[in-house]
Amino acid sequence: MRLAIFLLLSLGMLAPMGWAQSCLVVSSYHVGYTWSDRVIRAVEQGLADQCEVTFFHMDTKRHKAKEFAQAQALAAKQLIDETTPDVVIALDDNASKYLVMPYLKDTATPVVFAGVNWTVEAYGYPYTNATGMIEVAPLRDLLAIGQEAMSDAQSLGYLAVDNLTTRKEITETTKEAAKLGMDVVPYYAATMAEWQAQLAAAQAAHEVVIVGNNAGIEDWDESIAHDAVHTQPSALLLTYYRWMMPYAMYGLTKIPEEQGKWAAEVAAQVLAGTSIARIPLVSNRESDRWIHLQLLEEAGIRMPLYLRQSAQQVDVVE
Repeated sequence: MRLAIFLLLSLGMLAPMGWAQSCLVVSSYHVGYTWSDRVIRAVEQGLADQCEVTFFHMDTKRHKAKEFAQAQALAAKQLIDETTPDVVIALDDNASKYLVMPYLKDTATPVVFAGVNWTVEAYGYPYTNATGMIEVAPLRDLLAIGQEAMSDAQSLGYLAVDNLTTRKEITETTKEAAKLGMDVVPYYAATMAEWQAQLAAAQAAHEVVIVGNNAGIEDWDESIAHDAVHTQPSALLLTYYRWMMPYAMYGLTKIPEEQGKWAAEVAAQVLAGTSIARIPLVSNRESDRWIHLQLLEEAGIRMPLYLRQSAQQVDVVE
């Protein structure tokens, strides 16, 4: 009963009636999560005159149990069976892991995925009926910036919530960091108190700290986080998440709209008759540069001039 009620709440608003074709967007996460909201908005805009668009939100960022994800995927599969969409767009890893791979692989339903982090090896993409955009962070450039700013830093901490995406990110960070002679130590936090403590520990132990995603910390408090990063900062804080820039000094941030726009364009091609098997896998390429001058000044860290000039400044709200 609870799952049935959740399914009703998870379905998004329907587009105007009368479309000859339909598209189902399955998001791994929930409405209100900044990243997926921006991806979905770009998908909606791209498909506005292409098909009737419906939504299913798996909500696996807030509900982390494997059993919950499996139940949500089964509910999404039942929705697909009932509505037979012309294209399914699967956003982020859990939609691919729990829905596409076990239920839709090599079926007649075309699938466009986006937001699968770093590698698709675990899911065996591409399928005969699926293609997508692999999400990668501008990690190599970010690490190079850290080394340059901190005089060939050899030590790197990585602070984030412990989940599938973070594990992938740390694996790839470790690979790239090794090429630069850097060691990586993960710091995981599930609560605000843990985040504070782990941030302090990472700053004390490393010259550079990557501030990863805070999604999943249910008691997240912006004022506490603000105080934490402004308390005797000693390490260079980097990020590739735009919403974490208030707590970082420099960022190369991924652009979610790039993935939503691409997914919509590919879905439109499929609706127009293009075989999905002819559309290759791609990776995202766009990023924005951000700089937090106040935090840098408090830490006594001076970025190279070209990095300062090429970055947008973070608006500081006290």
